[in-house]
Amino acid sequence: MEHNEIILTELIDLDTLQNIQDAFSNLTGMAAAITDQKGILITKDNNFCNFCKKFTRNTEEGNKRCQYCIKYGAEYALYEGEYSIYQCHTGLTEFSAPIIVNGEPIGCFVGGQVTEKELDEELIRKTAEEIGVNPDEYLAASKEVSVAERKQIDKAASFLFTLTNIISDIAYGKYTATKANQELELASQLKSNFLANMSHEIRTPMNAIIGMAELALREDIPLDARNYINQIKSSGRSLLTLINDILDFSKIESGKLDLITESYEPVSLFHDVTNIMMTRIQDKDIELILNIKPDLPSMLVGDANRIRQILINLLNNATKFTHKGQIRLSVDFEPETSDSIILKVCVEDTGIGIKKEDLGKLFKSFEQVDSKRNRNIEGTGLGLAISKRLVNLMGGEISVKSVYDKGSKFFFNIPQEVENESDSIIINAEKVAVIAVIKNQYLLQQMKKDISRTKIFSVFLPDTENFKQRIRSLKKQAGNKKIYIFIEEFFLCKAFIETLQACPDIQGILISGFFSDINENRKLKLQNLLIIKKPWSVLNLATILNQERYGTEPELQGTQTGFAFTAPQANILLVDDNPINLTVAEGLLEPLKMHVETATSGKLALEKIRTKKYDIIFMDHMMPEMDGIECTHTIRNNFPEYNNIPIIALTANAIGNIKTMFLKEGMNDFVAKPIEVKIFIAKVKQWLPKEKIVKTENDLQYLERVDYPEIADLDVEQAVDRLGSLELFNKILNEFYRTIQKKCSLIENFIKEKDYKSYTIEVHALKSSAKQIGANELSEMAADLERYGKEMDIPFILAKTPEVFDKYHSYTELLKDYCGQQEEEVQKTAVSPEEKKNAFDSIISAAENLDIDTIETAVKEMSGWALEEEENRLYENLKEASENMDCDRAAEICKEWASVCK
Repeated sequence: MEHNEIILTELIDLDTLQNIQDAFSNLTGMAAAITDQKGILITKDNNFCNFCKKFTRNTEEGNKRCQYCIKYGAEYALYEGEYSIYQCHTGLTEFSAPIIVNGEPIGCFVGGQVTEKELDEELIRKTAEEIGVNPDEYLAASKEVSVAERKQIDKAASFLFTLTNIISDIAYGKYTATKANQELELASQLKSNFLANMSHEIRTPMNAIIGMAELALREDIPLDARNYINQIKSSGRSLLTLINDILDFSKIESGKLDLITESYEPVSLFHDVTNIMMTRIQDKDIELILNIKPDLPSMLVGDANRIRQILINLLNNATKFTHKGQIRLSVDFEPETSDSIILKVCVEDTGIGIKKEDLGKLFKSFEQVDSKRNRNIEGTGLGLAISKRLVNLMGGEISVKSVYDKGSKFFFNIPQEVENESDSIIINAEKVAVIAVIKNQYLLQQMKKDISRTKIFSVFLPDTENFKQRIRSLKKQAGNKKIYIFIEEFFLCKAFIETLQACPDIQGILISGFFSDINENRKLKLQNLLIIKKPWSVLNLATILNQERYGTEPELQGTQTGFAFTAPQANILLVDDNPINLTVAEGLLEPLKMHVETATSGKLALEKIRTKKYDIIFMDHMMPEMDGIECTHTIRNNFPEYNNIPIIALTANAIGNIKTMFLKEGMNDFVAKPIEVKIFIAKVKQWLPKEKIVKTENDLQYLERVDYPEIADLDVEQAVDRLGSLELFNKILNEFYRTIQKKCSLIENFIKEKDYKSYTIEVHALKSSAKQIGANELSEMAADLERYGKEMDIPFILAKTPEVFDKYHSYTELLKDYCGQQEEEVQKTAVSPEEKKNAFDSIISAAENLDIDTIETAVKEMSGWALEEEENRLYENLKEASENMDCDRAAEICKEWASVCK
């Protein structure tokens, strides 16, 4: 309904109007109709006489005159404040009353088509000629018009007036409700627009402040100044968190937040969340524990991202108000139906607790309880309110129990569909024995619970006194079982090290703090010692005891270069639209001496498999035009020779779309991005034909100390550990640096074209490539954009993309010195004009034949040329054309370059 035009049928449905009209006509025996404000009929006429229906209204001029009469009658009635009785242009008696809303007529209720006396023959014939009907037939029809007394007409008109007032009241009620709703929607939209703009206007300078603070911290500055700048950085991040909370709450409040349900692996979700929280308790004496039931179904269907948000809100709350003791995340479930469960989650802490009288305030917006005591605790008071709304959206409930000065327990239960009911964690208890020496009482309690569930032979030692003798005795009790000794870092001692050295068949597991540098500090180099980081969960236990299941074979642990096998006869195809991901994968596979080829799209992959047989295809999940699943379907349906060739998905959505989904689509396995060297190589060995694996001497050693370069805000150590070598990291970082401007332009162009599907794919790729180089903050920001893209939340995309661009662009300057230095170290070769001409001719010829491979090879060879500034520009353009598979553009650049060389 337009703001300045009120339409009757938008306020009252046509069937209702028709029923009211017909009831009047049937009761009075007179004609009736309802019109719009222009006098045009909107209902089907009832009891209309032939004189009007067959003749008068059946002509253009007659119909026009009738409309005028109705409009005149309604206006006159409005003026008089009651119904009007009038003679129409043919002399019939009619009556009408206006339907009024907000003081304006929006329609008319018309009745009558009767006469109080015989009609004037002269008028009838004259009218017949004017409207274009047969005068004799028109006169005959006029004599059939019903005759009514004035008293009868007055009574019918009064009844019509009463019904019209009822219609007006109904219409006005609907009008006021609709108008109020429109005003609410407008207010909500204005608020959303304001918040989105506020987000952009505040977040952009805040990112600049945080970025400048990070740059300042890398300078040689006095300690006091460093502390001040750290406070600026910390305060900036707190403000950004506050803004995010307000924006999320606004979306929920306005009903614009939709749940996106997909398959996910709950154990991975909960494990990832606890790892995130470890970074927030590093300075506190707190043990973070994940207590998860092993028989939890392995695959569920729900909104994993929103469950993660609830968990982080609750755990954040616990970390703010807990200074020592434990924070425990417990996960249980109970069956609901044959294919659904109630997921039951509890976050328990030993914090300051909540007063009984404050419990009712907890889930209210912008509320903080015991504000005097907690005045130094940061937060908006929105985290719990947001969590409650999200839980309610999922059809669940959230509650709290607390004892003041003792701690709190937050519970939430939500229904989830079950996709795969098999247990999340299965441990073969028959052939293993566990010995544990644990100091922390909370960790000890959880380990005992986890191990008791599995029925593994286990012994918990109180300390390491007489350690060697105890182990010898327990070894005899264990018989033929494989012994695993878990020892907390507090108890690490010479006797433990010497026991492992003397008994290589015993597997030692050192449980260290999340941020502990124990391996480097002590330079431990034991083949049978693993170091695992807290937080502890039954997943840690399963990962160690079921090494094959979790892809952590001992031969792949703790080394940059030792893989214990090569595969020189193997052919591998890597398919990914992101050049950085291809560079990563190629670099990781290089030590295995395999023949590796790449394709930057699903279509190009199909071209390659038509002419060559590969042993494994690694297929990116999300690609533009043809994604990995579509490409897999095409291969399975059209290339029978590939029926038994493994296709392994590469995905950055390892929680939401896990292995089962890929298996259903025809793939064999998956590797999560960012790609980790150990898991990636394990998958290669698992799926390669055994005859192509050549075993080599296992040269595994624990890593010697690596001098990790300090680069901007990158977590270089994490990135190098993931990639396997500093050399490969440098290669990936240079590729990331080189494509910053191109990727930003691409994303910006997708926004301009409103191609949000391609936008989502591109920010998905940025999430992965940023994580690969250790740009964790940029990766998280890109992950937010990906979520907004999936939700088609356009206002938030438009508001938050510039902020991500600011962060992304900042690396152009931050990486300039490091990446520029790396590029300068590459030896460039002077090339003769004749050699250049041959290369150009080769590319132009290849372009005519759409031979992408030849163009790619030629462009790679050109990377070693020593070039002038203008030629460097042309080379970068040519490289971009090659990456985009734009043959025509590549040929044009070569022709332009050739003219420059003359």
